[in-house]
Amino acid sequence: MSESRLEALRASIEDNALDALIITSRENIRYLSGFSGDSGVALVTSRRSVLVTDARFREQARHEAANWEIEIYTRDLMKAIADLIGEAGTTGLEDSSTISFQSRAAKAMADTALKPTEGLVEALRIRKDEGEIARIRTAVDCAERAWSTLLPMLQPGVTERQIASSLDFRMMTAGADGPAFDTVVASGPNSSMPHAGITDRPISGGDLVVIDFGARKDGYCCDITRTVGIGELE
Repeated sequence: MSESRLEALRASIEDNALDALIITSRENIRYLSGFSGDSGVALVTSRRSVLVTDARFREQARHEAANWEIEIYTRDLMKAIADLIGEAGTTGLEDSSTISFQSRAAKAMADTALKPTEGLVEALRIRKDEGEIARIRTAVDCAERAWSTLLPMLQPGVTERQIASSLDFRMMTAGADGPAFDTVVASGPNSSMPHAGITDRPISGGDLVVIDFGARKDGYCCDITRTVGIGELE
């Protein structure tokens, strides 16, 4: 990941009178380090950037977060973080961290001044760089290509579930890592509900079918909604 992201975060940490920041949001960790695993905590100080994770992600962390220090903990995540912080001074905690995490952190780091923070990394993520924009465009391309091949399938007798599963498959075949969210296919009377989900209802002639879908690529997503009329509409 770009070193400029860490530099910008360190400037924000200093502006907020912090000496360190504990990052728990998976999206923020990936944005800063490149690590996409589902278990990890990041620590950023003026000089260090450390990713703390467990042994399952040892190889992945070293590959994806190559420019970060990797700390593998065995039993106690909070102790590992506390040991890293040491006497760092005022340490920020992301507002996305759970109440349980905050409580455990306060207990494990009783001698550390912990300070809640709000949106420090998110403020950086608002402005997308060229690489991020390219990934979003790739996600859109995967979804649009899948949609174009799905259209002939929208015929009476095909169920909402069959359409949704086929669309998800087609997006991944087009290069997506997966759907961005649960695909919605809402036909006939179900189409009045924006987030109806999917059922085993077969679509019929005269139906309006609302399809809400999106592709995910390298952590970036798109969201597309299409409404299709089946046959002659009354």
